[in-house]
Amino acid sequence: MTPRIADEAATTQLVAQLDDATAAAADIAAVLLRCAAGAGDGLVRAAAAAQRRVVQSRDTALLLDGRSDLVAAAGADGVHLMRGADYARARRHVADGIVGVGCASRDDAMNVAEAGADYVLFGDVDEAEPTAATLALVEWWSALMTVPCIGAGGAAGGHAAIAHAGADFVAIGDRGWSHPGGLRAYLQDIAGAV
Repeated sequence: MTPRIADEAATTQLVAQLDDATAAAADIAAVLLRCAAGAGDGLVRAAAAAQRRVVQSRDTALLLDGRSDLVAAAGADGVHLMRGADYARARRHVADGIVGVGCASRDDAMNVAEAGADYVLFGDVDEAEPTAATLALVEWWSALMTVPCIGAGGAAGGHAAIAHAGADFVAIGDRGWSHPGGLRAYLQDIAGAV
């Protein structure tokens, strides 16, 4: 998960932190590239190209946030969607890549999983702590379903609660990038908590 990128200078700084953190943390499954609202296609492609070299060299997937139309051009591995209603269109753009969906309800999650989503995400990556509703959805899903589940929200303690609820993966938000010890230290804190 990267902070929202607004320009090429921000991309350069983030790539350096990402390189350091991914070298030390082997359990990162994917990095989600989020660009500021209104970011042009060129910035998305350039940011993806810069991050792709680091991310994919570590056998980690690079996902674009909501930009299924640019996955192929950017050389990304897939897309993350915030609405299940966007799934069918995204799958047409990303036939062989990863398409994951953020879901707010059981019905949303079951519908996109049945349609072929590669994962579902419960919660908001920018929340300070996972909500009770997020933890309940993660627990319910992990007990019944086989499609991987990502839980989001919180710092190291919140991530531990998500992991204990049964999530296959834990999503981190922007706070890792502003951690006093840097992204590497933040990831180490999470690994110690879960």
